Amino acid sequence: MQTSASSLAIKDQQPITFKVFRLNKPNIMPENVSDNIFQNPLSENGPAPVVPALSISQTFGNIYLGQNLSCLVSLLNGEDCAINVSDMRIELHTTANRFLLFQAQNELIKEKGSLQKTISYEIKEFGQHMMVCTSVIVVNGEERNLRKKVLNPMSVKTKVNNIVSDSSILLEVQLQNLMSYPVVMEKLYLESNNFIVKDLQFLDENTKVYERSMLFNPDDIRQYLFHLKPKSDADLNVLGKLDIQWRSSGGEAGRLQTSALTRKAPKLPDIQVSLEKLHSDVCFEKCFVASFSVKNNKDKDLRNVVFSWNGDRMKSLLIQGSVKKNISNLKAGESISLDYTFLPISRGFFSLEGLCIFENEHKISEHDKIADVYVQ
Repeated sequence: MQTSASSLAIKDQQPITFKVFRLNKPNIMPENVSDNIFQNPLSENGPAPVVPALSISQTFGNIYLGQNLSCLVSLLNGEDCAINVSDMRIELHTTANRFLLFQAQNELIKEKGSLQKTISYEIKEFGQHMMVCTSVIVVNGEERNLRKKVLNPMSVKTKVNNIVSDSSILLEVQLQNLMSYPVVMEKLYLESNNFIVKDLQFLDENTKVYERSMLFNPDDIRQYLFHLKPKSDADLNVLGKLDIQWRSSGGEAGRLQTSALTRKAPKLPDIQVSLEKLHSDVCFEKCFVASFSVKNNKDKDLRNVVFSWNGDRMKSLLIQGSVKKNISNLKAGESISLDYTFLPISRGFFSLEGLCIFENEHKISEHDKIADVYVQ
């Protein structure tokens, strides 16, 4: 579908007229369309019914990053005789680069005729873009410019949540449609070389959160969640790149890829305590065993270490057996596993907390809310 976008004026003495048309597909009018059109595009007995859901733009319109810009460039001969175009160039100038889109030589334009060329280019940079059309004819040459600014199609915001216990990450992604028309999201995924990525957008094994809401309307916001599990010997401060793909009116594809997402390395506590494993279900008045991992993040060894529990912190979980455990040395960067037996005397949610660590009879740390357990 062709819509007139811009006609570039020329000086009266020049025999060549440049015109640039943007090649657009019809736009979707969201007030006249529902998601059912996308879910059931064809009927069983024939083509889809005609609905007042499409419109044809009469202007050049906005240009968005990740979009394919398609144009028809026309050279019109206003003379009563044929003109030989010895050289014709169409270039796209950005703030940093110049791209040659088309070049032709020795093209003959008949009297009152035209020379038309279709060009297409994927927009990969922000900011001002200038299409430069240059022709050299037998008499002299002329240059005509068309300037358009490339806009951001999507606003992407991220939030990193560090899970200290296993060094994994929950990555929140907030996406807002900044375009002036609705689109259909095709894909949003995180490509990472350092983490194993799990997409948490599924309501069940086959249904995604936004699958039933096809249209992503202007100014709408969607949120996505990813779980990142670190690979061995990887740079854990570089998370990866987001790849976002969508289709606009008439099935026109758009794509946006972010730069590498990074994070600041979380500051680890000097002594890191986490729950490794529960060896059985947690039931009322039935003992269960919990394994804890204790890691020394200091740059020096710990000597004459004693582990003990503050009994006042857990009223509903009673420790069975010896409360204290002793080790002679915990080297820097190393971890050990401790097993404790607990007896629940109440039902509900309770925290495992109050583990105290002593070095040479001096308390160096006390750990709150190591983990939560549910007593059935």
